[in-house]
Amino acid sequence: MNERYIQHRHQDVTLLPGAAELVEQLAYEERRVVVLTNGPGDGQRRKLAATRLLKYMYDPVISTEAGFAKPDPRAVASAVDRAGGQIETAVVIGDTYDRDILGALACDVPSIWITGQSSTRAHPHPRVIRVDSTQTVLSALRALESASGKEPSR
Repeated sequence: MNERYIQHRHQDVTLLPGAAELVEQLAYEERRVVVLTNGPGDGQRRKLAATRLLKYMYDPVISTEAGFAKPDPRAVASAVDRAGGQIETAVVIGDTYDRDILGALACDVPSIWITGQSSTRAHPHPRVIRVDSTQTVLSALRALESASGKEPSR
């Protein structure tokens, strides 16, 4: 029973509303998308496969396989490297401040923090753009790129 549970536990992965469309648009714009995730490799890979979005992404960075986890700056650096990009042009998009955003800040990488409607945390840092949903990520990303005058990793 345990083996069957392990095989099927990630079949009903629920993405944030608009996340699939965001990933597809980023890929359409020829941006390098890498998932950086904490957790056991087998489970994380099953979750990613269940989203059907892997075809739009570079090979993921999974903490148990990499040997370090978010917010360790090596995790962000590894994801940027996996995409063939440069830290100077990278942007982290995440929904967990303590893991995603702190990891980006540790590498001096700007980030877009998807807070959701219920977040009460104040604007955390000048290199962090706070958005309420995935639907506003692209406009935040474009604003970040305009402000920095740098081209994105493609």
